[in-house]
Parts: sequence; C-alpha cells; structure tokens
Amino acid sequence: MKKIGILGGTFNPIHNGHIMLAKMAYEQLTLDEVLFISSGLSYLKKDIKMPSKEERYKMTCLAVEDIPYFTSSDIEVKRDGNSYTCETLVELKKMYADTELFFITGADTLFSIETWKNPEVIFNNCSIVCAIRDDINLTELENKRKDIEKKYQTHVIALRFDKIDISSSLIRKKIANNEDVSELIPEKVLEYIKINNLY
Repeated sequence: MKKIGILGGTFNPIHNGHIMLAKMAYEQLTLDEVLFISSGLSYLKKDIKMPSKEERYKMTCLAVEDIPYFTSSDIEVKRDGNSYTCETLVELKKMYADTELFFITGADTLFSIETWKNPEVIFNNCSIVCAIRDDINLTELENKRKDIEKKYQTHVIALRFDKIDISSSLIRKKIANNEDVSELIPEKVLEYIKINNLY
C-alpha cells in the first residue's frame, strides 16, 4: 500500500523548517511522497494579515519543486470558504485509493486537535504523526497520545525532530526590518517574496 505524508499549513511563508520536517517524516516513515497543502482561508488564523492563498500556494510550489518526492497541492486553495482539515482528508482519501495517509504536525497540535472541526473524521482518515522536539513534556505527550488512540481508535506516531529556531512570524519580522533571511527559506521563495514585495 502506498504511503503519503501530508504537511499542511498557512505557509506564511514556507521555510526550511517545514522542508526539514517533511524530509524527516519521509525518511523515518519510509513514505512514498509528501504532499504540501497550503491552506485556503484558515478559520484559525483569520485575524492575521497574510498574502493571498494563491501567493502562498505559489511559494509552496517553488519551495518543493526540485525535490522529487515532494508535491504541492492546491486542494484547499481551490475550495471556497474556510479550510477544514477534516474535509481535506475525506477528499484526499477519495483521490488516493489504497493509500495510507499520514498527517504530519507538531506535537503541540495533539493537545488542540480535538477542538478542530470533526476531529473524529480526521482520526478516521489518517494516522497522526507528531514531531517531538526537545522542549516537549514527554510524559504529558505520551498520556495524550494514549488517550486519543483509545478514544478514537486511531494511530498516533511519534517522530523525532531536532528543534529548529525558525518560524514564519520571525521571518516576516526580519523581512520587514530588511534583515537577511536567506538561510531560513528556500532561495526561490525569497526571490518571489522580493519580486512581489510581500511582507
């Protein structure tokens, strides 16, 4: 059975931390492919000013186009209204028959994912992959993992991931202050940001 990882986010902008996380998941879980899904309209971040969904999708495409096992999907960009993970996963299940889906996220998300729309649909359509960094309380995480697995009859996988001090908010701030971010984001993404005067 084919194994596809899913890395979603606003990607505002996409950065090297995202790329490294996807590579770690690809290697540790022996995935066939990692699908990057830039959100359309994120109801969780509706108060944050950001480039259009088309611009964020374009940056994501540029970031992954030279890595053969990475693909950028416009599944949420094409959808009207808010983007919901549960709806995206149901759609992906239809698109990728006989495929096991792995939803890659940070370990902190495990403590909030039950507040998302229809969490049972999320758990029913994929395995959750949590990137564990050094600053995470492992006891709390393990208890939460067991709780979710028992409650939803799902599978939560721990992914070892060295903490990287890169965030989209830090990058936006540095760009606004005319600071160098060339070590933090892919070169093609930086060029696109400069050409289109983003941030």
